[in-house]
Amino acid sequence: MTAKSRLSEPEVFVLADHALNDVVAQIRDDQWAIEMPPSFATRRTDRRLTLREIVNYHAYDDSWVPDMLAGKTMAEAGVDKFKGDLLGEQPKLRFAEIVAKACAAVTGLDDLDRTVHLSFGEFPARGYLWQTNMFRGLRAHDIAKVIGINFEPSCGGVAGDRGLSGCSAGA
Repeated sequence: MTAKSRLSEPEVFVLADHALNDVVAQIRDDQWAIEMPPSFATRRTDRRLTLREIVNYHAYDDSWVPDMLAGKTMAEAGVDKFKGDLLGEQPKLRFAEIVAKACAAVTGLDDLDRTVHLSFGEFPARGYLWQTNMFRGLRAHDIAKVIGINFEPSCGGVAGDRGLSGCSAGA
């Protein structure tokens, strides 16, 4: 790969998900209950979420990846399939396991134009991955700032100083 090569959306997904996992792996035990800044707000609640809740949300999001890329709707997969605490007693280990399953599904994707049925509409797999890649990269950066670590993602030498967005094959 030359310095000017662009990575595919699946390659960027794996890099972004691994970057987020690398940040999560550095969360100290005393940091899981940290209240997150208002920029981490969601539509689901008006209270400030904890770091653990944010990481659990990403575990939830990643848990859907294999079913979504297999072409299943949420109803077919089971709407409540991933509700609740996905991190358990070993949040870093559980998160890493979930990331590994999502990355395996993405790596096995053979059709970037396959329809993916999301809760907010239908998209080609390529578009789904593009959205997910941006979100993962941004959250890895944001969580790293909250827990006080440096975030220096690797893009296989492709992105330079542009962060993960420089890896994206998307529009």
